[in-house]
Amino acid sequence: MKSLSLMLCLIAICAGIATAQSSMTLPAGLLTTGGGAGSGFPFNATTDHRWQWHYANSNFAAAGVTGPITITDISVRFLSPTFAGAGFDFPSVDVYIGSATTAYGVATHSSVFAENTCGDLTLMRSGPWVSGAVGPAPVGNATADWMSFGSTGSFTYDPGLGRDIIVEIAKCGTNITWGTSIDGSSAAAGLNGGNRYGNTVDCSAATSTFANNEFVPVVKIDYIAGGTPGLCISNTQSNQTESSLTVNGGASAALSNGVAATVDMNSSNAGAPWDVGLVPGASSIGLSAGGIATPAGQTVNLDLTNPSFLWLNNNFSAGGGFPAGGISLPYASANYSVSGQMAVISATYSDGVALSQACDLSWVGCSGSNFDNLPAGGSPPGWTNPSTPWVALASVAWSVDSSGTPSGGTGPTSAASGANYMYCETSGTGGTAEFNMATCPFSTPANTLSFSLSRIGATIGTLNIYVAFNGNWNATPIATYTGADPGQLQGGTEWSSESITVSAMPLGTADIAFSFSYTGGGGFTGDIAIDDVAVN
Repeated sequence: MKSLSLMLCLIAICAGIATAQSSMTLPAGLLTTGGGAGSGFPFNATTDHRWQWHYANSNFAAAGVTGPITITDISVRFLSPTFAGAGFDFPSVDVYIGSATTAYGVATHSSVFAENTCGDLTLMRSGPWVSGAVGPAPVGNATADWMSFGSTGSFTYDPGLGRDIIVEIAKCGTNITWGTSIDGSSAAAGLNGGNRYGNTVDCSAATSTFANNEFVPVVKIDYIAGGTPGLCISNTQSNQTESSLTVNGGASAALSNGVAATVDMNSSNAGAPWDVGLVPGASSIGLSAGGIATPAGQTVNLDLTNPSFLWLNNNFSAGGGFPAGGISLPYASANYSVSGQMAVISATYSDGVALSQACDLSWVGCSGSNFDNLPAGGSPPGWTNPSTPWVALASVAWSVDSSGTPSGGTGPTSAASGANYMYCETSGTGGTAEFNMATCPFSTPANTLSFSLSRIGATIGTLNIYVAFNGNWNATPIATYTGADPGQLQGGTEWSSESITVSAMPLGTADIAFSFSYTGGGGFTGDIAIDDVAVN
């Protein structure tokens, strides 16, 4: 009898260990350390909001989590441990969590919310989120206390599958705000492990209109080890070790005529037959727009019914042998576009092939821009976020905006013309981030750059404009603007018209490009903006 009792006791203990709750943060390592960067969005704003907080898969390995886990709750906290909140009241806060089908960077996360998640997106809580007084934290604590969303659902996630993870928030209605900022994390590009993408006026929006490069709220997830993740059929297929296709290092490239593109193909299936399906003159399509979900859970993102569809490698006629260093495609004259997706023969999938991401490539004549009709995180065709010798590799991309930057007292309230402009969001970057954006190369003669410029804010930094001849950047700026424009005021004169003539153009110059490189002045009121860029 004693043996039976002992056995039952051991079973109970083991079961308790197997289901013991653990916690970690996204980004990782911040359970007892503050993120150090704050934002009033979404819980200190009165407007409706919808957000995707997108966290890198690498956070889980950093926290020592490598196998499947079942997430049972999600929490957030105030930026300051000393803040004493009187309470908050939000009539409806829906919180979802799910696997990501895109990577967290601004170059890959789609402005269409649905394109970043798959079929495993799970509602964790819904309805009012209300609390009485919260804080301050006990004296000596380095962070504010965690505030649970009160999850009623659960979500199983396997970091071993390599997908990022997304927390999606829909805040509809506000009676009482937090009265303070949410704790967040910010770092140099590629190092923060998360970004946020949102709509700050519509809780049911289908697309984001606001993005932060390398700023994201800190969340705590409570979880138990184990569980079986659901099948994630992506709107768009991702690269994998067995099948990887990139164009200029990413999923898309819009280049000016005369600029070469590099296509790289890779597979861990050495020697396996492979091919790339191509559709000239057409873009790739998502699952929701006619793509095909395969039985094994992959996604075909090409229109196979298009009469122009063709195989690059003659319908899997040969295996292996990917060109070293990629294929250079120097379309130089006429406008052209093509979409492609690679398939490698594989025993891993019941489909018989492993699919890569679909890539889109286009060549267009270089032109100026007033930035209208661009998505969040977008830029005009052929424009880039470059790393030049005198600009740090961790430069931050400029952002599209239309009706006032998120920070008060800085930036324009509307475009100089049309709907959109490009600006530098200094909140969450420490205020001194370096933003860089280059035009595509214009064919010469093109020696005068004109644009509209807005410099409103107490901590406006320095904008340097550089020039490149035949792709070679000149390290000396051709123009410099420092500090706020004393003649500008929000609601009054918000823009100035600028014109710069390039006089020292080397003989033999075939093309010319310009770079807008801005360094913030040290605070969140340093949002600078440009519009109506033209080159003659």
